[in-house]
Amino acid sequence: MFSYTPAAADRDAWGLITDRFVLTIATDAGHVLELWRTMTTQDATLESILEALVTRGVREIPDFALIELLDASTGSASLALRGRGRAEVGSSQQQRYSGKGAATWVEASTQQIAELTIGLRGEPPGPARLPVERGVVRTEQVHWGIPLPELDIAVEQSSEPRWATGVLPSTDPEDGEIDDRTVIGSRAAARADLDDATVIGQRRVEPRLALHFRDGPLIPIAGTVVFGRSPTRAGATTVALASPRHEVSATHAEVVAEGVQLRLRDLRSTNGTFVTAGDGPTIEVRDREITLAPGDRVDFGDGNIAEVTLSR
Repeated sequence: MFSYTPAAADRDAWGLITDRFVLTIATDAGHVLELWRTMTTQDATLESILEALVTRGVREIPDFALIELLDASTGSASLALRGRGRAEVGSSQQQRYSGKGAATWVEASTQQIAELTIGLRGEPPGPARLPVERGVVRTEQVHWGIPLPELDIAVEQSSEPRWATGVLPSTDPEDGEIDDRTVIGSRAAARADLDDATVIGQRRVEPRLALHFRDGPLIPIAGTVVFGRSPTRAGATTVALASPRHEVSATHAEVVAEGVQLRLRDLRSTNGTFVTAGDGPTIEVRDREITLAPGDRVDFGDGNIAEVTLSR
């Protein structure tokens, strides 16, 4: 069961919860309705939601934290965060993710989730939390802390109705905004128009290569990912790297996924990019390409060192 800490009615802070996605975002109600429609389509993906976030232009992307809950058996998930977006994941060890400093957003992945807090600020949620299964609520934080197997058993064996609280936005194209009414009804009634058969969806996730930064996020590589102090690249995912000494160039290097390999290209950075293959020597890559394999380490400068690894 998800829960949330209510935000003031005059704050444009929202939590959107579906069977597979959780999005907390600071934006207007009209934009929330557009995002809800995208999130509740049958073929919704993390990528399609991120595309919906940039429909108003890259400079107009609001602060957000988005998570896709992928596989209940492994507790795996993918995240994307921007600005004030934060996520705290309780697993074998506590993990914290932040979107601070990203030109667009930062992507990461995690596994073995036991509890989750996702929102627009770093503090833990307050004690006055309300339950929500599916819908849209005014909040800056959404929390999840009940293991899925226990929740599934309760749903299947209980003869009592399971209540859902939250705003279920109208999908009528003529409805231009979300009102503040609360829909309260049984879980079965909530599924009359919206397929909510599972709380956390399950689908096959193929392993893919990623860059795992020391004491930082794991960045899955899909397509082209550009790294830098404040990187820009149309059509590519960008990841901003902290660089107080400016050892990292604004647009420093790109990593491209090609099948089971990664290609790294230094983008004429000032200080170059350094790659260490396993226990081998460190190679300086400057304005050229190199193929990366699991176990390789990439040093972008200013302590931004990442290891090539597999993720799901």
